[in-house]
Amino acid sequence: RAIEAGVYDYIIKDPGQGYLDLLPVVLPDVVRRHEERLAREQAEEALHAAHAELESRVAQRTSDLARANQELRNEIKERRRAETKFGQSEEKYRTLIENIQDGVILIQDLKLQFVNEAFVKMVGYEANELIGMDFRQLIAPEDIDRVVDRYRRGQDGQNIRSGFEFRMLHQDGVTRIFVNMSLGFVDFRGSIAGMGTVKDITERWLVEKERQRLEAQLQHAQKMEAVGTMAGGIAHDFNNLLMGIQGLTSL
Repeated sequence: RAIEAGVYDYIIKDPGQGYLDLLPVVLPDVVRRHEERLAREQAEEALHAAHAELESRVAQRTSDLARANQELRNEIKERRRAETKFGQSEEKYRTLIENIQDGVILIQDLKLQFVNEAFVKMVGYEANELIGMDFRQLIAPEDIDRVVDRYRRGQDGQNIRSGFEFRMLHQDGVTRIFVNMSLGFVDFRGSIAGMGTVKDITERWLVEKERQRLEAQLQHAQKMEAVGTMAGGIAHDFNNLLMGIQGLTSL
């Protein structure tokens, strides 16, 4: 190894020539060069080891990335399938809601967030006019306090009857629409909202009012008939009494 380290030129070939005197000068340089060679070899070995370690890490990382990419592709594919199914379901429900005869609404903080076509036709506004509108604008003034109180109590989680009747106000500001509203409360975009149906019962209400009017008339007529019958009976009895008096007078 000394020869490999470069000491061949310093080998003492002829001790008689006084080469031993060179040892103190040559030996430190030989040792230094040997140490440098060893250090270089060790550095090369360390570099090779580091390179191998780096290649191993790169290979592992590449494998991990490939697996992560595959998982991501699978997740994207699954999400697309879910979105497709959700879109199909949403379209079905939207079609159902848009074709239902009753109005469907979503109210959050007394502002309309969704209305279907039936509700639009019921109140006479355009759909874009209704979105964001304060629901109180659609309630007849005489019923506002009662309807808002029920909404507030339901929003606070109190147990209230789902369906109740009140009068809504048409877009013309005059016509009253008698409705039955069934409202439940759901979480919508992080806040409580009321969602339900609004059924126009104006015709039924008018029929009921007409029935009550006719019943009142009938009851009045029956009372008048009874009074007439009673008056006729009294007149008959009074006439008999007069005839008796006249008979006694003749005697």
